[in-house]
Amino acid sequence: MNKEFSPEEEATIVMKGLKKNVTIKELCKKYGVSKVHINRRKKKFIEDVKKN
Repeated sequence: MNKEFSPEEEATIVMKGLKKNVTIKELCKKYGVSKVHINRRKKKFIEDVKKN
């Protein structure tokens, strides 16, 4: 089952994932998502920033 997050929640997770003081493993546990989910969202965020 996939968790549904609001755009604001997704942004929060991505921003925390970009910080060096929080590991992906910690985020996975806290939000109940996979490493793949977080890494995909981070990649999409970075690509979107590069476009603008």
